[in-house]
Amino acid sequence: MSYCKSCGAYIPDWEDACPACGEPKAEPKKRTSRKSAASGAAAQAETRSGEYHYSYKKAGPGPERPDAARPGAREDAYDEEKLRRDTAYYAGQYKADAEENKLLAALCYLGPFFLLSWLMKPKSKFVRYHVNQGLVLFLCWIVINIFDFIPFMWVANIFGVVCFFCGIANALKGRRKPLPIIGEITLIK
Repeated sequence: MSYCKSCGAYIPDWEDACPACGEPKAEPKKRTSRKSAASGAAAQAETRSGEYHYSYKKAGPGPERPDAARPGAREDAYDEEKLRRDTAYYAGQYKADAEENKLLAALCYLGPFFLLSWLMKPKSKFVRYHVNQGLVLFLCWIVINIFDFIPFMWVANIFGVVCFFCGIANALKGRRKPLPIIGEITLIK
């Protein structure tokens, strides 16, 4: 298993040259002492600029703007002020959506009532998020109640109650915070 000295790409064992840049494969290194290996590693660390790269070449001074390196890029393509305005616009839209639909989002955690919220506001991203959380909680509660005959299943019931109250609290505060443990499951996008 070797890597190209020129571009840092992986060279398979059966290849004689780098498939990325065509540089001939380097000969296997001879064994070195610890002292010379440590000094070589220190020298190599000095040649890197500290930035993350896909290759081991030293990064030169790059363009100040990300689009300046692309040929044919327009001068006004990277507008920080426009990005700031768009972010503020969408943040305001999200807050307005959350304020308007808090009660419908809280209704999602009351068992099958998540369907009612979903049917009333199918395009609201805030309601759709809480519909997904309510559906996952409802399905987990069904599974918990199916296996309720198992001893110590009361712990899972307590977990369901905690998730129920966390979901309602998050919905009424206008937050999109996932439920504990089961909140990362996405059934409705």
